[in-house]
Amino acid sequence: MRSKIDEGRVVLGGCCIIETNPDWACSQCDWKGWRVYPDTATFELNEIVKELENNHLGNLDKEIRRLMPEPVNQQMVGDREDLSEYRSALVGGDPGEIIVDLGLLEIKVSEFSVRWNGPHTPVVRPINTAIVDCHEKSMEQILKEVRRLIQRKCKNRKSKYRTCKYCQESNPPEWIISDVFDGTVCHSCAEQHEGIVF
Repeated sequence: MRSKIDEGRVVLGGCCIIETNPDWACSQCDWKGWRVYPDTATFELNEIVKELENNHLGNLDKEIRRLMPEPVNQQMVGDREDLSEYRSALVGGDPGEIIVDLGLLEIKVSEFSVRWNGPHTPVVRPINTAIVDCHEKSMEQILKEVRRLIQRKCKNRKSKYRTCKYCQESNPPEWIISDVFDGTVCHSCAEQHEGIVF
């Protein structure tokens, strides 16, 4: 990244500043918020990243939130013990259906999943991740691809819901006791009807 800045080129969020003609470099995404840096090498990387995030990436974040099932929250996902996987992401739906990670050059769209670390410690983890490469794509192309992935991942997630034999409610897999009762009893009913204590 630093070498690109030193060369007078910055590649972030799928857009590229080449020399002093940013409108030409970014004609695909309809974003007119570029600021031409007279001497790019003198600017701090953080300043450039902050400006780009506040303009182009901020708009992308807002549009992607509209595509996700409500409510959409910023949430920590991944195993806390593995810091390389523990991060903040957008989670859509209640119960969760979809996880979206917005990176500078890619967007990761994953199905929501929960792994239990003991009886009282759910760990939200993304599964079946698909990556949208944002480089050299217009905002419209990115959103079209993200919308398709969100719909597919949500459909797949909902296909895993099971109906509890007692309450007759459809529950996500993490709320169903899968290793007993043939995977047909939710946690609440297992306590109430079967005497299981969690």
